[in-house]
Amino acid sequence: MSADEIANKLWNLCNVLRDDGVTYHQYLNELTYILFLKLSEVKDFENHIPEEYRWRGFVEEHDNNEAFERYKKFLVSISGVTSSPSIKEIYNNASTSLRKPVNFNTLVQSIEKLDWYEENDRDVMGDIYESY
Repeated sequence: MSADEIANKLWNLCNVLRDDGVTYHQYLNELTYILFLKLSEVKDFENHIPEEYRWRGFVEEHDNNEAFERYKKFLVSISGVTSSPSIKEIYNNASTSLRKPVNFNTLVQSIEKLDWYEENDRDVMGDIYESY
């Protein structure tokens, strides 16, 4: 899947955010926080994130309320529990504007389904981020 196709799919997820009351100015923060969790798995640096907050746990959680509550707890606590200066900076004073657990799950499941590599195995993550 090309960077443009992935970026378009991510922008389409903004409809989910908008339906949950998230404003245009909050889209980037919301998607960045969630995408960074996915990126930690793809780029293999999730060992800097406590196990209960890793991407796979959110993908496999069947209880939307539980996953969403854990995500909110992650945003509040991650700066105090990680040793990574980069992660601390990204999530500094982080919070979510999402209100509905089902919408958080929709975002997670939609992001999980994306193929992050082009046919030539080129990682397109940087291209996608720049398209924001």
